[in-house]
Amino acid sequence: MRLSYFLVLIFISTLFTSCRDTDYEILEMRVSDHKEIGYNIIGPESLYLVQVEEEIGGAEWDRTFGIEDFDYKWGYVYNILVEKKYYDEPRLDASSFRYVFIKEISREKVEVGSQFELILQRTYEDGNVEIFWEEEQDGFSIAGNKSFICADLCSELRKKGEAFTLLLGIFEHFGDGEIKLVDLKTQNYR
Repeated sequence: MRLSYFLVLIFISTLFTSCRDTDYEILEMRVSDHKEIGYNIIGPESLYLVQVEEEIGGAEWDRTFGIEDFDYKWGYVYNILVEKKYYDEPRLDASSFRYVFIKEISREKVEVGSQFELILQRTYEDGNVEIFWEEEQDGFSIAGNKSFICADLCSELRKKGEAFTLLLGIFEHFGDGEIKLVDLKTQNYR
């Protein structure tokens, strides 16, 4: 009798323990109308700006490299459901989780003319320059994957900055996911 009682207790405790140990969470997420530039081990990459759960509607945005299966378009603010999947054995140089798109809750187009700022270039004390834009045969792009129009600012964009400076691009949405560079400014970061 005691043995069967003991086995039942072990079974129930195992059942409850396994129910609590999940390797994923379902979360609500807001995704910004534009991305930011960051670095992975290969080079510059566009990062999603996101707010998760209680952060939604606040002033702060977190950055994430990807949301699997998410069909993102610049110029829209999305509210989506995602699955945050945890890796059993994450690599030392990588995140311990990944986001997987489940469904779109809402999508709101930002107004034409809405502006945002991106770091386009960073110049270090030793003169090395970290560039987050590329000049391609048919124009310019941010981190190799988002084209933009620079019009009369193209030659200014090509100039090398002073040490300890950031070259910031002021961009504007002008419809259907397209963006244009409307101003450049430098900022000392020392």
